[in-house]
Amino acid sequence: MIRAKYCFSIWVLGMAVVCSGVLQAQDGLTTYPGAIGIDNPCNASLVVVSGTNNVRIDDDPRDRGRGHPEGNARAHVSVDLNFVGYGKDAAGNPYRTVFFAKGQFQTEATTYDLPFHSMWFGSKGAPSFSVDGTVRVFAQGGKASGSEITHFDTNCRAGDHDEVGDHDDSH
Repeated sequence: MIRAKYCFSIWVLGMAVVCSGVLQAQDGLTTYPGAIGIDNPCNASLVVVSGTNNVRIDDDPRDRGRGHPEGNARAHVSVDLNFVGYGKDAAGNPYRTVFFAKGQFQTEATTYDLPFHSMWFGSKGAPSFSVDGTVRVFAQGGKASGSEITHFDTNCRAGDHDEVGDHDDSH
């Protein structure tokens, strides 16, 4: 059971930020729905969140080599990915996830590997945790066409809590 749960979590995480649905692109920004599922390292409960990926790929050919004796050594492609997701763990406790990735590259490519950091905030007593790793962004014609997590490490942050759903807005 544990191995099946682990494999399922890896599969869902691998599909984490994969393109699904209709892509929308404007001014280098592409948005598409996504989902991430991972075992909480604090209690081994599977947490699945859904949300929207926002990926911006900016290519400024005017920056290539300007002011640098190495010519094209200066990065001129910037890739930013962010994702905010909401979901629940296996016990039904609510979670909010914030995911950020950013990278600078010298040349335009069809894939970009970015370091990422994400925080998973549990509420109603569910433990929070963080995930760090690498996400691969796929690109076509300077626009994102999808993404997937290629490597990750989790860290229990049991003292951190999100107040989503746990607070009174009447103050």
